[in-house]
Amino acid sequence: MDSRRTFVTHMIGLIATPVLLSGCRRSSQPEDEARKPVDPGLAPEPLGSPLPQIEPILRVRVFRVREPAVTITLGEEGRPFRARYLGYEGTGLDLSGPLTVSWGLRKWIIQEADGRVTRVEADDELELTTIDNLPILLEPRGRRYPGSIRLHRRSDEGEGAFDVINHVALESYLPGVLASELFSHWRRETYLAQAVAARSFACSEQAYFSTRRHYDLTDTISSQVYAGTVDRRVAYQAVRETRGVVLSYDERLVPGYYSSCCGGLASRAVDVIGPSPINRIAPLNGRSEPDVCTEAPVYEWKVRRKADEFRKRLVAYGEYRQITSLASLESLASIELDETNPHGRPVSFQLVDANGKSFRLDAEKLMRAANFSNDDITAPRETLKSSFVTVTFENGDLVFAGHGFGHGSGLCQYGAEKLSRSGKSFQEILTWYYPGASLLESY
Repeated sequence: MDSRRTFVTHMIGLIATPVLLSGCRRSSQPEDEARKPVDPGLAPEPLGSPLPQIEPILRVRVFRVREPAVTITLGEEGRPFRARYLGYEGTGLDLSGPLTVSWGLRKWIIQEADGRVTRVEADDELELTTIDNLPILLEPRGRRYPGSIRLHRRSDEGEGAFDVINHVALESYLPGVLASELFSHWRRETYLAQAVAARSFACSEQAYFSTRRHYDLTDTISSQVYAGTVDRRVAYQAVRETRGVVLSYDERLVPGYYSSCCGGLASRAVDVIGPSPINRIAPLNGRSEPDVCTEAPVYEWKVRRKADEFRKRLVAYGEYRQITSLASLESLASIELDETNPHGRPVSFQLVDANGKSFRLDAEKLMRAANFSNDDITAPRETLKSSFVTVTFENGDLVFAGHGFGHGSGLCQYGAEKLSRSGKSFQEILTWYYPGASLLESY
């Protein structure tokens, strides 16, 4: 394909598939995982990361151990492993799987299938690879992962705590994302579009987090869902056919944000993902035209809450996030729309108490507060699926009339499938959802 070509198109309506996706990337992202605002005293962040020149190796956190004496198991009977730790200059220790591994007394404790126990003194990471280069079975996750597994000790989380990190080449990683993100019966062009978006997102996260933490992505919706090695032919085909193709703008990466259903109106990434300059580029501002996802099962929905119960949840969230105005909320008289983005989607609300005092709350924070739970407040039976809501009071209840599922920035998966069913190419789909972006073969 022409690696410098910019694809443009206009859209027409299609047929929607009445099924429900699990959600979207960063739709329910924990705020402590989010990118922090730029310190004004530092040099500004560039508008996007450089395009990768070679296939990146990603670090994906696939499991967390946080309790002492908890073990994981790697591999299957007779599978040969090699163990190495950072700073070790030899060939490594040859071990026979399955391996049961834990951390304790400042050592990695590895038990082989025959009961032999090896204790490895390592300050930080232990790397485990299969000598035959086949995917590694991880229990209790019940999944197989290509590449290698590194165990990263987390002294900040307590004795015995560690993260399980899958080091995996990008193109080997992506099929496990596509199979998790899309329905198996969805169209080929939808898979191709999703492959480019997911590749662009992963490359952007890898570039951003490479020097900030010991992993680039998680395998959950806080990044993008990843299932390791999968059995879905269309996912592998879509990755092969788009190998190395990423979204770009001014010769830099566009983070390929996406969500399940935008609800008909696009978000701007700067409003729903974060204030970083990387989110202020034109392709992440969304399109002005209404989207085509109107027949998706989550296009419209309603959630009803008791007003006082909802207020208590807001207060608890305010205390957790140290939002003083929210934590001190003693009554709630109304929730009024404060600001919309240029496409008409809510950006913020005004919360008004019984005394007429009001304060502004971002729409995304309102959604997170509405879904918040802790040891004292149980999770709500029905969650708000997005921040695209209008709120009314009815007989002491709050009624949230909502649209979509997820943050609504970038590609809408239900919309992409609808476009695909109308005969649109994956290039046209991506141009619709990332206006002004180009498709480039980066390696």
